[in-house]
Amino acid sequence: DLLAYATLPLVASWLKSQEVAEAWRIVLPTLVAFNLNKTFLAVLNAKQRMILFAIFQGVRFLLVLAILAGLMWFDAPAVWIGAIMGLGEMALFAMMLPFVLPDLRPLPTREARTWMRRHFHFGIRGYLTAIALELNCKITVLVAGVFLTDSEVGVYGMATIDRKSTRLNSSHIPLSRMPSSA
Repeated sequence: DLLAYATLPLVASWLKSQEVAEAWRIVLPTLVAFNLNKTFLAVLNAKQRMILFAIFQGVRFLLVLAILAGLMWFDAPAVWIGAIMGLGEMALFAMMLPFVLPDLRPLPTREARTWMRRHFHFGIRGYLTAIALELNCKITVLVAGVFLTDSEVGVYGMATIDRKSTRLNSSHIPLSRMPSSA
C-alpha cells in the first residue's frame, strides 16, 4: 500500500486523470480488509461452518448495496464509489471477527507447523499461475487507461471482472465432495 500511495502522482500524470489517483487513494485500504476477509471466510470454510460462510457472503453483497444507496442518498462525489468495497469489507471484518477469533491461535503447535509447511508447499506451486492470471487482467485495464476515457476504462474493467468471475464460477464441485453444513 505504501508503494501504491507513493506512486499516485506518477499514475495520475501518466493516465492524465486526477480522479483516478483520488479513487486509488480511497480504494487502497480496501486491499487489506478484503484479504483479511478472504482469510476469515477460508477459516469458516475449513471449519465447515457453511451456514456462517453463506451468511457472510450474502452480507458482503448487501453491504455493497447499502453503502451505494447511502452514497447516492447523500449525493457523494463519484470518486467515492471506490469507498463502497472498503467500507463494506471493513464492516464485514468487524462482523466476522467474533466468529473467527476463537479459531485463531497466536503460536502454532508442532502439528500446525507441519500442516503449515505442507500448505505452503502446495500453495507455492499455484502461486505463479495465479499471479499471471491477475496481472493479465490488471495490465489490460491499465493499458486501456492510457488510450480510453475514465468511463470507458470503467466499463472495460467491469467486463474483465465479470469475465473472470464467470470463468471461476463455471467450474463445479460434485455434491459428494461438498462439505456438510453446520
